[in-house]
Amino acid sequence: MNVRIEHRICWRVIGVLVFAVSFSLFTPAFPCFAYAAEEGMDGGIVGCDSTDGSGAFAGGGCPQGSSDYAGKTSEDSNQQVVESQEPSRTEKLFGWQWNGLSWYYYLDGCRLTGMQIIDDSLYYLDPARDGAMSCGWIFTDNKWYYASPSGALVSGWQFIGGQWYWFDSLNSCSMATGRRVIDGHPYLLGAYGLINGWCLDNGLWYWGSNGEVLTGWLQADNSWYWLDPANDGAMSRGIVSVGSSRYYLSDSGAMVVGWAFDGTDWYYADGSGALASGWRSVNGAWYWLDVANNNRMVTGFFAIGSNRYHFSSTGALSLDWFMSDGDWYYAEPSHASGIIKTGWLKDGSQYYYLDPAADGKMLLGHFSVNGKSYYAKASGAVACREWVDVRNSVQDEPSKAFAGSDCSLCGALRNGKLFTSNGDGELIEAHGFVMLGGCKFYADPTDGSLCVGWKSVNGKWYFFDEAGGYAKSGWLYKDGSWFYLDPSTYVMKTGWVAVNGSWYYLNSSGFMQTGWLNLDGTWYWLDASGAMATGWRVVDGSWNYFMANGAWVSDYMDAKAQSYSSNTNWLILVDTSRCLTSIYTGSRGNWSLNRRYVCSTGKASTPTVLGEYQVYGKGYSFGHG
Repeated sequence: MNVRIEHRICWRVIGVLVFAVSFSLFTPAFPCFAYAAEEGMDGGIVGCDSTDGSGAFAGGGCPQGSSDYAGKTSEDSNQQVVESQEPSRTEKLFGWQWNGLSWYYYLDGCRLTGMQIIDDSLYYLDPARDGAMSCGWIFTDNKWYYASPSGALVSGWQFIGGQWYWFDSLNSCSMATGRRVIDGHPYLLGAYGLINGWCLDNGLWYWGSNGEVLTGWLQADNSWYWLDPANDGAMSRGIVSVGSSRYYLSDSGAMVVGWAFDGTDWYYADGSGALASGWRSVNGAWYWLDVANNNRMVTGFFAIGSNRYHFSSTGALSLDWFMSDGDWYYAEPSHASGIIKTGWLKDGSQYYYLDPAADGKMLLGHFSVNGKSYYAKASGAVACREWVDVRNSVQDEPSKAFAGSDCSLCGALRNGKLFTSNGDGELIEAHGFVMLGGCKFYADPTDGSLCVGWKSVNGKWYFFDEAGGYAKSGWLYKDGSWFYLDPSTYVMKTGWVAVNGSWYYLNSSGFMQTGWLNLDGTWYWLDASGAMATGWRVVDGSWNYFMANGAWVSDYMDAKAQSYSSNTNWLILVDTSRCLTSIYTGSRGNWSLNRRYVCSTGKASTPTVLGEYQVYGKGYSFGHG
């Protein structure tokens, strides 16, 4: 009798068997196997079990006959194993079956597929191979499993291929990956077992050493990382506090040294990685790193203690003049101060006013301080010793006010006439000499017009500034000549005048003299600056000597005497070339000739002794003299 096995597609409908007539009309639910009668006889369907048919096999079939294959040997009384005998036409397959290539498991005549619990063990019956039992590595539903040679899926720690793996019995014995706590101890698991290095788990990075989760500082790939013990060893990013220091960790987790930008703020980390705080000098510029705000670099105006500072958009401390939002400010030009100045500032010869009510903003135009009026020009320099345009509020006519020595505005100049205050706040027309704002003016006694330039008053000459109209003092250069105006009286000086330790000579017209000057038979030398020469000077290529009073010493011997000193107020010089003996009285640099004698040099065998000697006691004279 010929027996055949037919592979058919079947399903149940209310207990009635219906056979598919077209594969294109229905989706098969599972494979079923039945034994039919002799050819031509109807075969019965034993039964069906559902499966989704998914899965992929990574290992191979398991050989038959191994004693390790629990539940699959003919000796096992708990399993029905069909190997070579032919079942009867009504016999249903059950339990483990070996077809010569692979093991299968039948239930009620139907072959099982997928994950199946059989005798308290989990097996994977590969749907892609009609339910063949899998051994070794298995990948299905995006998970890895490992089946022992018996086909049972392993669980717990397993040493496979030289690596340790852990299979989770609470998750269908799937291989665990990522960070797992096993028996109260954290481990890092990867696709190839215990991890050495980085591991990403639930969006967090960890570092494993033989699977052990490290915590604290880690040096890897030439960078430092912080594995936060408070966060189960997860790698930190951003600003973290470790001990008494803060650190900035980049998006990659690497500790930053130097400048760091988090997308909003800048920070600076020193060589140890600790964020700097307070004042810090970097490449010659000073920065303030605010400890009250996670050590971030500050910009703009900022108060530190009782002082205010300004930091540019780069964070560098602003020094000297700086502009912010179109206005000028001034900060002391050194880190020792760097403080924004307020109030009056003198920079060079100019005055500026920095408004305390506006963070030290430099004021322009008209402003008042303590009841006094001032005017700052477009440069910010406050007008000083000059006239400033104003309007006559009463007559609405052009008028000027004078910015005095203290820069405050006073008086008025209208149509060329000078006005001063009468003490009651009213302006009255001025005549003659007038003190205004610390300066001296002269108004014509007849019409009150302001005098400028040279003016002789009561036989004395004055010079009034051609722009400001006030009397000048000190040195004045005019029309190619220098004049000197007395600082206290403003009167033009003539004759000898001492200025800053030097003597100058001004002729009767006030012109300063230079070069040789003969006064009453005495010659003087005035250098290019007009200063009187004293002592030895080279004049016209020759050495000349000038007394302390500037008088030129014409005689060579008299000039030479000035370089000698004496313990008394007497000095004797002998000139052997001219056979002259000169006697002087006075002191070094101020010897005056008392008398001079003609002398003899003596015999050749007894020449005049040369050199410098001191003579004590009385002097004696020999021969005629």
